[in-house]
Amino acid sequence: MSAVNWLAVGGQVAVTILGAAGVTELIKAVASRRTRKIDNVDRLSDIAIEQVEAIKKDAREARDEARSARQEAAGARREMHEIRQSAEEISRYLYQVLSWIHDPQMTIERLRAVVPPPGTNGGTPSGAPPLGRRVQPPPTLW
Repeated sequence: MSAVNWLAVGGQVAVTILGAAGVTELIKAVASRRTRKIDNVDRLSDIAIEQVEAIKKDAREARDEARSARQEAAGARREMHEIRQSAEEISRYLYQVLSWIHDPQMTIERLRAVVPPPGTNGGTPSGAPPLGRRVQPPPTLW
């Protein structure tokens, strides 16, 4: 064999070895790219799960706060109903007292007998009857 042949054969062997190494590197790069994609997907999945858990926690807290607000609103509505009833009773009582005052047959003595002074005879300090007590007209007026 001549030197050219040896050189050609050596070049072919070198190209084959280097080419095989290049192909091997390409295969390794493709395979590692797939595992990198899988690792990235796993990392993204973990982050997504953490975010979903945080959102669920926030939603639970929001539901609890909403439930508390609904209960508070219901209590406020009950209190407003009671206040409205009290105001209506006081209004009826005041209307009755005014009708007694404007009655031509009413005297100051009879009015004092019908309307107790504040804090006496079951009246409240304001002079209004206690809640739930019906105002009875004086028997001589009707």
